[in-house]
Amino acid sequence: STSALGLQAADAAAENAANGTIVVGFVGAVAACTLSGGCTELTTPNMGDWFTSVAMDKSGNCYAYGLNASFTAGAAWYYAGCTGTGVELNGFSEPGTYPGSLDVDNQGNLLAIDQVDASDAADANLTVYSGCSTGTCTVVSGPSQLSPNGSAVDEDYCRLGRQNARFICGDASFEIGRASCRERV
Repeated sequence: STSALGLQAADAAAENAANGTIVVGFVGAVAACTLSGGCTELTTPNMGDWFTSVAMDKSGNCYAYGLNASFTAGAAWYYAGCTGTGVELNGFSEPGTYPGSLDVDNQGNLLAIDQVDASDAADANLTVYSGCSTGTCTVVSGPSQLSPNGSAVDEDYCRLGRQNARFICGDASFEIGRASCRERV
């Protein structure tokens, strides 16, 4: 479906969607929305026209992950208070060229899923970053290949459960009628 911005939504995140801000990632754009007030597009310098993943931390700051404007690498942006102009994050570097999902754990770490590895094989990677709300990320762990049962998979979008005890990933397939969901504990 398309939004009031006339764009296709790709992802959304909120701490309290019923009463607060919902950050929405579109194809090539990011917006801060509320159920009662609609959406306001956030300014995202150097963003390419690609599916954008988003996350929100407990303080209401927003993050976006997509391709840069030259479509050569994944990039991430930070929006203080989920308003205004995003700051492209320093220290954020994923090995592949197809951004996957983004989430924030209960310690404030940013979790990034890259859909493919550096050789463009369909092997998803997870990288955990700290300090991203300062504008500079530091790698805590990863990139680590997600390989359930010993086989690599193309995990496109993953989310942490509310207590961070479950890590759920979806494998979006381009085959008609086929998609799967895997749980990581």
